[in-house]
Amino acid sequence: MTRFGKNSPIPYHYEPKTPMLKVGKRDVLTLDDCLRGTVILGGTGSGKTSGSARTLAKAYLKAGCGGLVMCAHDAERAQWEELAKETGREGSIIVMDATAARRINFLDYTMATLGAGGFNTNLLDIIKRISEAGDIAEGRSSSGENKFFYDSAFEMLGNVFPILHAVYESIRLREVMSFIDTAPKSPQQLNDPEWTEHSFCAKTLALASQLLDTYPDLEIYCDYWTERFPDMGDRMRSSVIATISSMLYPFMTGKLHELFCTDTNLVPQLAGEGAIIILDLPVHLYGKAGATAQAIFKYLFQRAMEQRERDAGKDFKKSRCVVLWADECQYFLSDQDTKFFSNARRYRTCGVYITQDVKSFYAALGSGNEHAADALLGKFQNRIWHANADHTTNEDASRLIGERLLDQMSKQTSDGFSASGGNTQAEGNNTQSGQDGHNVGSSTTVSQYLARIVPPNFFTNKLRTGTASNKYKVDAVMLKSGHTWRHTRENYVIAAFDQRV
Repeated sequence: MTRFGKNSPIPYHYEPKTPMLKVGKRDVLTLDDCLRGTVILGGTGSGKTSGSARTLAKAYLKAGCGGLVMCAHDAERAQWEELAKETGREGSIIVMDATAARRINFLDYTMATLGAGGFNTNLLDIIKRISEAGDIAEGRSSSGENKFFYDSAFEMLGNVFPILHAVYESIRLREVMSFIDTAPKSPQQLNDPEWTEHSFCAKTLALASQLLDTYPDLEIYCDYWTERFPDMGDRMRSSVIATISSMLYPFMTGKLHELFCTDTNLVPQLAGEGAIIILDLPVHLYGKAGATAQAIFKYLFQRAMEQRERDAGKDFKKSRCVVLWADECQYFLSDQDTKFFSNARRYRTCGVYITQDVKSFYAALGSGNEHAADALLGKFQNRIWHANADHTTNEDASRLIGERLLDQMSKQTSDGFSASGGNTQAEGNNTQSGQDGHNVGSSTTVSQYLARIVPPNFFTNKLRTGTASNKYKVDAVMLKSGHTWRHTRENYVIAAFDQRV
């Protein structure tokens, strides 16, 4: 396979202080800032995609970054192709779509690149991403009773993969299902000559027994199929197998099989050479299949980026930065994201996740996982908020920007009138006396109180949303963690983006 950019390498910036995005007249977002991750939030029609997101995407392209673009909508590919043309990067675009012209065998790729010292775990992680993507796409939950069957399914698969890998030096999903389907359903069947002769599982276990000197751990995996599996209750066994089948069946035939189970002519490492890999399998068009396909490639991309430092050695700090871009990111979230973005700066990966509100994170990761969603959001040190009617998002933005002490003056005034008098009367003498007065007084008290610097309702009605009525200007409040903007001398700044640029 020809390496991307081998004949015409794409120039790129790598210095941390490289200006990426001009904010107002005095401030910039640097390359190092971008490596700390960015979340863009804004309601429908707020201009987030055509405003800050578009401007930031062009900045990455101009800087020579490679990357991975996830697609929720079918217009995403065209938008990036247009931006690439505007920045002279049209030659950098590589598209994986339903034609399957670009494809990757994820089993072979995992064995080739992630096999050392933990192949089994890495392959199970991919299967978990498949399951997780399906749950998110269909609004299912893997908690409660479902979680028990999912966990049992992963345990079962964890006892298949090492055997197939050792015996056949490769793994095919059809062989995985064939092994499970022909495994002994009772202890008595182990001694049945017909089962021994015709079962794919029996033949594979026999071959595995001859490799125990080379792979002593195989004995543990074989014991699962000759001892634990036959003793499993019929109802539980059928439920676990059904769970596995629902996860793997889409890859047996059809487009997912073509994309991920045939041969390989696309690998995520190409992003490190400047490729912009667009996964044109939009969720709104292909549903669960599109979400699953993109989840698999995103996982492989993240693992490939984690390995770049090891592969590049001491020159890694001068290597090309890449971007992981997900508009409508709620379709693509996983628990792997939190671990990855904890160290994304080290991997020279700029994460950009875009959605309407923080509730989208909560909903995608499932009920009861609010803390997991908050943990993921906390990994993005740059926040960009556009106009929004969601109270939770606006309150969160206001809280993050913070409070300041304000003075409050109170004045008290007193106004009074007093009078006094007397009368003394004696024989031959009458004396009268009296006294009156007007008293006016005032006092001023100064007290301090905490107030939000930017109140939540500011995000509801104070930010422009583009279109001709706003002269195509889109406003956003930007926060950069641990930073004071020059223009405002605060931790936030209001930035204006032009939809026409």
